[in-house]
Amino acid sequence: AAYPMQLAILLHLLQRRGLLPQQRTQLYSGYIEAFLDREQSEDKEPLLSEDRELIEDIHAFLAWHLQTSAELGESSGSLSRVELGRLVHQHLDGRPKGQEFAERLLRAMEGRVLCLVEREPGYFQFEVQSLREYFAAKYVQDYADVRGERSPRVTCFEAMLIRPYWLNVCRFFVGMLNKIEVRGIASTLRQLSENGDESLPLHLRFAACRFLDDRAFQGQPSRVLTEIVEFILS
Repeated sequence: AAYPMQLAILLHLLQRRGLLPQQRTQLYSGYIEAFLDREQSEDKEPLLSEDRELIEDIHAFLAWHLQTSAELGESSGSLSRVELGRLVHQHLDGRPKGQEFAERLLRAMEGRVLCLVEREPGYFQFEVQSLREYFAAKYVQDYADVRGERSPRVTCFEAMLIRPYWLNVCRFFVGMLNKIEVRGIASTLRQLSENGDESLPLHLRFAACRFLDDRAFQGQPSRVLTEIVEFILS
């Protein structure tokens, strides 16, 4: 809530629901929903009323691209206007009227595109890094490759767990898992800890602490919480 607009939206959520969502991912989901409702109702972005789901999908793709590029040192977390246009066209390629929608969206860009802002002239980035990480998790959830013998979501979860740069994305992703997948987190942590390099177990215990902080295990049987705590303290 460091920015006035974000604080206003959090207060709106609190007034509307009486209590802010307790889980971290739910809180951000509620924030995004309230923010887009506000933008749509005030007609700040006319395209929202036409295809809101697609605009959210574009945000998720751009967030995943920026997160990956930043990890590789290829980006500082921002995109030039030209690169942004190329990526939007690429993501919508092959969709009915996708290129037409891309052109309309790019023409509507001034100093802001919903959650993306132009901090430096000609360069766009997510207003705060946590929003980029939330949308990156949403992209992984929506586009995890269903091919293969194992659950694609579990495979993606493991891949993010062993990469410290993706920890915050992983935290949001855990909030998107179903209850059965959440119950398997302790087993995944133990397996990765036993098979990884020497520095990995400490990182995994730190990640497990963050999952507890985020209330990712809310509503789970007490034995599930016990397994996580025992893993952290072992």
